[in-house]
Amino acid sequence: MKSFFDLQKFRNSLLYNWKEIFLFFSILFVFYINSSYMGYPDEFVNILGGKFILAGKLPYKEFFDHHMPLGWYIASFLLLFSFKSFVLFRVWWAFFTYILLFIGALWIRKNSKEIYTYYLGFFVLYPLISVYYWLHLYLADSLATVFFSLVFWILLVQTIQKKAYFRVLIVSSFLTFFLVFSSLTFSYLALALYVWHIYL
Repeated sequence: MKSFFDLQKFRNSLLYNWKEIFLFFSILFVFYINSSYMGYPDEFVNILGGKFILAGKLPYKEFFDHHMPLGWYIASFLLLFSFKSFVLFRVWWAFFTYILLFIGALWIRKNSKEIYTYYLGFFVLYPLISVYYWLHLYLADSLATVFFSLVFWILLVQTIQKKAYFRVLIVSSFLTFFLVFSSLTFSYLALALYVWHIYL
């Protein structure tokens, strides 16, 4: 009886994992579809900043723009695999965003199963609303939104567990810094997140 129960449990978990895998691939597919939808001039400014960095130029000294520089540095990395194709660059940007949020999903599944379902709902909605809020475009605010989302969910898990782990807070504090380093527009949110860190 015990072996049958274990086998049944394994089959159920396998079925659940396949549902998860299908969900994750479906979300990735939506990210991919979004990558081909429209463009905006600020994207090309960020990509140009990435090209300047690859050429060895220093931001704000040898070239200038009013945006924060993290987008340029990430663009310089994505450009290495884009082969001068804007379409391919946008695909890599979609994949980069997906990977960050996917890592968040894996971490939450491991550390807080009661929150995991809600995060999956968020993960499904993110690419669906991206085209409305332009989060699929390679913009400073798009970067900042991704980092804000990750920090918010990390801190939410720590708060609900009523137990803060130092290493996790270090990671979330760096992500908050990346938020500011992406867009000063979100500085007020970063301040609130740092206060949340102190509270924990």
